[in-house]
Amino acid sequence: MNYMNHICRFTAFTSLLMLCASAFAIELPVTSVGGKECYYYSVKPKETVFSICRMLGISRSELVKFNPSVSDGLRAGQTLYFPVDKLKGIDRKETTTARETIVPENSGNYATTQTSQLQKARFHHVSKGETIYGITHKYGITEEQLFALNPSVSRNGLKQGTILTLPDESVAATSQNIVGQTNIPEKEPVLVKENTSDNVTLNDSDNTVQTENNLRHDRIPVNNSSANTAYETESYTPDNSSSEIEVDSIRVSIILPFMLNDENQSKQTQLYTEFYRGFLMAADSLRSYGLPLHISAHDTNGSIDSVKALLQNEHVRKSDIIITPDNEDHLNELARFGQENSINIMNIFAVRNTAYTTNETVLQANIPHSLMYAKAVEELTKTYPDYQPVFLIPTEGKTDKMEFITELRNAVISSGKTFNEIKYDGMLSLNDLVALDRSKKYVFIPASGSQIEFSKIISALKSYKESLDDYSLVQLFGYPEWITFRKESLENMHFMNATIYSRFFNDAQSERSRNFEASYRKWFGDKPMNAIPVQGILGFDTGMFIIKALNDNIDHDADFELYYDGIQNNYHFIKPANDYGKINDSLYFINFRPSGIIDRRAI
Repeated sequence: MNYMNHICRFTAFTSLLMLCASAFAIELPVTSVGGKECYYYSVKPKETVFSICRMLGISRSELVKFNPSVSDGLRAGQTLYFPVDKLKGIDRKETTTARETIVPENSGNYATTQTSQLQKARFHHVSKGETIYGITHKYGITEEQLFALNPSVSRNGLKQGTILTLPDESVAATSQNIVGQTNIPEKEPVLVKENTSDNVTLNDSDNTVQTENNLRHDRIPVNNSSANTAYETESYTPDNSSSEIEVDSIRVSIILPFMLNDENQSKQTQLYTEFYRGFLMAADSLRSYGLPLHISAHDTNGSIDSVKALLQNEHVRKSDIIITPDNEDHLNELARFGQENSINIMNIFAVRNTAYTTNETVLQANIPHSLMYAKAVEELTKTYPDYQPVFLIPTEGKTDKMEFITELRNAVISSGKTFNEIKYDGMLSLNDLVALDRSKKYVFIPASGSQIEFSKIISALKSYKESLDDYSLVQLFGYPEWITFRKESLENMHFMNATIYSRFFNDAQSERSRNFEASYRKWFGDKPMNAIPVQGILGFDTGMFIIKALNDNIDHDADFELYYDGIQNNYHFIKPANDYGKINDSLYFINFRPSGIIDRRAI
């Protein structure tokens, strides 16, 4: 009798479970993605990865596998896709759009792609070494379009032999100008480098900007101007200030080798002129901000005698701040003058100059070498806490970053963690990596920032990554010089999910950068020169920072602790404990993601 009661109770309980399961069954609509039937679900506000996985009865890894974009975060309104044959326990919800091929909302403002368009879709067979970035760039489509039609593809990279479905050409054509894709210039940019005398060398470029025989340009809007035989001054009076009353003002002197007496302007001179133009654009942008602004530009003519003569000029002597040239002797003479007259001296172009260590008026605009390494090492360990560093050291060839490697190695040892060091002859080979544990996470760090050495390691690193089931186990960390990489080298950086550090970075496809270039073209009739860093943007960012910083302190004794995140450059000055002057402690980490997107963050 008791036995029969247990059976009855068990049967009733089972029936109740089945009834409950039926009552709470999930219904999802069905669509076609790349020829496969998929359930789709729109994320609701406050929903999380955990709640969605629990609702659908799947694991987080399955959710990310079907929807790679989830690895970058979940947001309300995002559309998730799940292959019908992979998701069990879901009821089909019939809709009038069941035969449509849907593009997720985060792919941009694209119209829904109907089945008739899918029938015209193209296909691509992935070859060894191909990247997401390379394929999307080749076919003129976006990352989200690719993933919408290929939901099983991982954002961390592609597997050789995969067959990708691509949208038809009429749909792909709408993606040509999407912000966020990497722009690859046809010409290599000019790299502004440090030379042996610690000054900045501005190399030649194929692009030119015509320089007038004075520094004014008719398209620069100004309220009034005054000049003598040698100097040109721009004055900006805010709209709320009265020109009939003597008011306090901000005075900026820009002293650079404009070489106005030269019949043929060198490209180096044109870059300095472009910097000045960018500064004037900043002044115009802030024409209604704070106190009246007086900007005077002065030509050193490349001569120390000219610099000394300029120190008697009325505009220079009344300056609140002087922007100095790259020449070491000229900079030091101006720094001495600034110290004697309590005038701020801003050194932008002489990267390794150390006048700030003994002169309280000097602002070193570039983070010093030692501090840059220390910040980069600290941030690297925070960015890759679970990754073991692998140092790649050539037995022959360039090892110009061994100082960085040594500092990072010491930091790893101090933290009690381990690292690997691989020495290789000539080209790095896959055999050199055979001792690595394929289940562990590694961040590879080469001993050189040169493109030649990069080309010697990248093939083996790509092969190693392609041999893994999980591409996220491999990361690559690099150096500021990699900003100049283009075409295949840039694609390889994206494939390896490379991250670098740099004092500056301009994303040419960002809205701010494109707006600047459009304004520059409007005012000067040409685009900024193809240089790294872009000198016009450097001038603009510098002007925006200086004008705001000086306005923040009415007596112009500014501490320059204002934080300014510009289009290309960051400014935030601090006073080191043992130094007299101030240094800009800003640094960027730039991540070249496999999708082709570039992320920049200030540290």
